[in-house]
Amino acid sequence: MTNQGLLDRLSFDETISGAKILKEEHPESGVTFVVAEVQTDALGAMIVPFVIPDNEDWIFTPWDWQDGRLTSDFCLDNAQDIEWRVNNTDQIGSVVNGLPRLLTGTPTESTKLASRKAFGAQLKRARQAKGLSIRGLSRLSNIHYSPLCQMERGACNPTLDTMTHLAAILDVTFTVSSK
Repeated sequence: MTNQGLLDRLSFDETISGAKILKEEHPESGVTFVVAEVQTDALGAMIVPFVIPDNEDWIFTPWDWQDGRLTSDFCLDNAQDIEWRVNNTDQIGSVVNGLPRLLTGTPTESTKLASRKAFGAQLKRARQAKGLSIRGLSRLSNIHYSPLCQMERGACNPTLDTMTHLAAILDVTFTVSSK
């Protein structure tokens, strides 16, 4: 990353007249972490960390980068203590494995229901393929009949442990999906 390359990627309400990279790291493939001194016309020079995905045209910046409290010794270990956002927008970056990331596909009620129904259909097919009634599966699994009925209808949210237990009994692999 060059100073001009960083400057070209910055998009803020403040007019930015210069950027000098003070620190650059590559914490994982496809991501660059930079701490830079950014010169703004209105606020003067400030230290700002950036997390830059290589194949995107946006960057992560701290939500309150203008407050002047960040210093040149800022490191990725402090990333979880910062509220990150995309460029100068209200889109939040959530810190996962030490880096801010965009979490797309936050489950909605409709995708949760679709996932439960998809699992229920798989459970029913697997049970029927083994020639078992729900009561028979209940006896083998030590799971009460009622929750098994609810699972097959997509009316409850089974735990991963329950799904794994049923998969082992039915000798199948369940696929988690919202389709």
